[in-house]
Amino acid sequence: MSLTWSFWVDGRPRPKGSLIPIPRKHAVPIATKKGFYYRCPQDIFLGDQNKHDLRRWMNAVKWAGEEAGAPRQPLDGPWRAELVFHFRAPGKPMHPRWAIGHDADGKQCGDTDKLIRAILDALQGVFWTNDQRVGDVHGQKVYGQKEGMQVELEYLGDAEQLSLVDPVTFK
Repeated sequence: MSLTWSFWVDGRPRPKGSLIPIPRKHAVPIATKKGFYYRCPQDIFLGDQNKHDLRRWMNAVKWAGEEAGAPRQPLDGPWRAELVFHFRAPGKPMHPRWAIGHDADGKQCGDTDKLIRAILDALQGVFWTNDQRVGDVHGQKVYGQKEGMQVELEYLGDAEQLSLVDPVTFK
């Protein structure tokens, strides 16, 4: 027995990037020929530059998943996920090298693997117990009329666990 969920999330998909060093307010940069550096490690912290946009995007994904009828408790078993990220097409033809790299505003769309990482982390605790349970992931970026993401999830695990987690829904 396999269960599937399908839902759409409105909004501009945001990647979950790598952490980068960000200087603190009191940090004094020291210029050298090779660039800037800071006096001590306490002058910087590791963070994500777009954390506010990313947090809003991940919350939107989580809420859309819950509205799509997520199980009452996250399932601990194998999952398959198909994610299609929609971006607005640029108004003018782009260089072929940037085939799906930029949106209508000329902004970069983000790496597919980092877009996927944000979704898997957002749905952790909603559908699955840990995002490492998702064994089969397909991600795709396309141009569309509106920005958003189509999500297709399939639980590939044991039917017995479904009845243990949510006996009313999964008889």
